[in-house]
Amino acid sequence: MDTHGGDPQSPGSLHKYLYVSNDAVNLVDPTGKDGLLDSLIASAMNIVIAVAAVVAVATALEYVTSVFGKSLSDPKEINTVDAAIAVLDPVQDLYSEAQVLRTAKYRRSKPPYLYGVCIYKGGCFAAAHYGFLFLDDQFFDQNLLHDSVERAAVLLHEAFHLEGGNEHDAYAGVWVNKEQFGWTETPYSHYFLWGQVKAETMNAAPELFQ
Repeated sequence: MDTHGGDPQSPGSLHKYLYVSNDAVNLVDPTGKDGLLDSLIASAMNIVIAVAAVVAVATALEYVTSVFGKSLSDPKEINTVDAAIAVLDPVQDLYSEAQVLRTAKYRRSKPPYLYGVCIYKGGCFAAAHYGFLFLDDQFFDQNLLHDSVERAAVLLHEAFHLEGGNEHDAYAGVWVNKEQFGWTETPYSHYFLWGQVKAETMNAAPELFQ
């Protein structure tokens, strides 16, 4: 007779005269307490629950960072953003994106997930996340983004995200409209941003280069 009390969640284990819940084909019980498959399933479920808990905490942290992050308040930086948006204002096809940028909720930092992205890509300037538009120090670095036109390209990318677009929509939207707001191969192709955006666009929207 099985002296193990069994598991209430596994009724077959409560029977005192059944071996491995009467499933000797699929289970073994080297300890005399539990079918091995049951133990593996329980362990896997515990891992899934633990991972889900970590993801939930990370998501909550990102949301708190978004809501309570530092707002854009420096007058010089506000003027820099306004000047970039002004580059897009005259472009009729980009009217809605310019308006999105005018009313966006800006944060003067980057969400936690973006740190790894920055290391991988070698440069990142802004990110739309949870309805907020984060601006990194690099966005204001004159050695990386040389003028309002380059900053307009960065903000336009994020405007498409704020409108609900994915990476394909954002990269394709910037690349297709770049000449309309003056971001042209001459003189910008020898700057970092042009090369980065072109490479990402070729990956996200390869049909534009066929």
